[in-house]
Amino acid sequence: TALNEMRGQVLLADEVGLGKTIQAGLILKELKLRGLIRRILILTPATVLKQWQEEMETKFHETFRIAEGVEDWHHSQVLASLSLAKMPHHATRILQKSYDLLIVDEAHTLKHKSTQRFKFVNQIKKKYILLLTATPVHNTLTELYSLVTILKPGLLGTVRSFNKQFVDREDPRKPKNPEHLKKILSRVMIRNRRGEVGIQLPPRKAGIFYVRLTQAERELYEGVTAYIREEFKRETNHLFRLLSLTTLQRELCSSPHALRGTLEMLAARSEYPEATRKRLRHFLALCDKIKIGSKTQAVLKILKEYPGKFIIFTNFLGTMYHLQEVLERRGISTVTFHGNLNMRRRREVIQQFSRGKRILISTQAGGDGLNLQFCNQLINYDLPWNPMLVEQRIGRIHRLGQDKTVYVVNLVLANTIESRIMYLLARKIQMFKLVIGELDLILGMVNQKKSFEQTVSELWHKARNPREADQAFRKFGSELTRARKDYEKVRKSNEIFGDLVRLTDFFDREETHAASRATTPGRGASSNARR
Repeated sequence: TALNEMRGQVLLADEVGLGKTIQAGLILKELKLRGLIRRILILTPATVLKQWQEEMETKFHETFRIAEGVEDWHHSQVLASLSLAKMPHHATRILQKSYDLLIVDEAHTLKHKSTQRFKFVNQIKKKYILLLTATPVHNTLTELYSLVTILKPGLLGTVRSFNKQFVDREDPRKPKNPEHLKKILSRVMIRNRRGEVGIQLPPRKAGIFYVRLTQAERELYEGVTAYIREEFKRETNHLFRLLSLTTLQRELCSSPHALRGTLEMLAARSEYPEATRKRLRHFLALCDKIKIGSKTQAVLKILKEYPGKFIIFTNFLGTMYHLQEVLERRGISTVTFHGNLNMRRRREVIQQFSRGKRILISTQAGGDGLNLQFCNQLINYDLPWNPMLVEQRIGRIHRLGQDKTVYVVNLVLANTIESRIMYLLARKIQMFKLVIGELDLILGMVNQKKSFEQTVSELWHKARNPREADQAFRKFGSELTRARKDYEKVRKSNEIFGDLVRLTDFFDREETHAASRATTPGRGASSNARR
């Protein structure tokens, strides 16, 4: 029986896009309803903490505390980034406790036994453990050996015997005895494939609408960009000011209405020379000249040509309110969604959109946790520099329950940093052709110590002119192409595992396991815990 044999130590390795978070939640809920678990720790990448918290709350009515300080570890249900948890002052407290259930998302990051990550997770005292990854093998089957060691030490023998018995010398990702290996793995590994579970989403079609700047917009864009590059060279040791400059560049690609507030703040700084403040006031005057920007004109054109509901995402409140005002003046009904709304008001906004309003204009706050399958058209008014946020936006409508073709329109300012980022996403990563979840895996294969967002920001601001910027982005694009090809190899190598154990078997057989423990003298639910 699956859990009888697994004893609650499971590698959940479904293909990308099958909802491993939801399946982990189902297992968590089932174990909790049976009274088998109380203290739970979930370790994930920092980028998906909020997503996990919302999924657990909305789908399973389970509240988790996101750990930020050492005082948070006393809570019975805690979510934390693995990067934070393994820090010495946090790790000390975690290793002092015993958990009923430990869940580790993107568990392939534990693939090397010599790393601090592996050693830390392996030391955590836990009764049940779920390791989640769509790609347990990246470069060699030995990485799979590391994951199984966390679950069931000794199941695959020693590293030396495992390599001798299962690893192909010519291709270390390929097993020599696949059927025998799959038989052993069936004791710890659950893997379902899309073709076998019958999950099919409707088609997704993405288009790029290149917007040309007017003369006034071009003057503003080039002037502010030159200012930002000059200031970046001066302010390299001032993190707050560098962040302000990066925000300025992102606002510049959205609308003058988003840009205005930051310009006013900078122009009011007394420590700036009068010449700099005068220059900033000149930019403010240019903002005031632009009543309706080129992107807003593009939105009006799209809404006139294509009927039906649309979600319009923007990164900035200034753009959101401006766009709402322009659309309402033209008789187009709108409602807005942003992070300042309380939960009651958020529900009201979604109801208004579903029942009558044609347009929902949302900041990134609407990119997480909302189910908006009743709409199938989306406009990215401006482009997040973090591609995972683009994927999250699209995921609001391209998800289970959607029965129509999904259309995504990306508004991109031609010959700007925005067009160069879109070149990386659309041409090099080909993100709009990917299954939800694959983008994160590809970005994880890029040999960069900094995030995608940090990398593109530095490439842009360090370039002295557009030609240098193009060269830098082309070089980074080659790295992304290489990462995508590496991912394809990894994905194919993981197909050898097939469909090992179905999730339904997991529940059916835990019933038998729980009953046997309850009737065996001297044994209780905690007998599986590692001490």
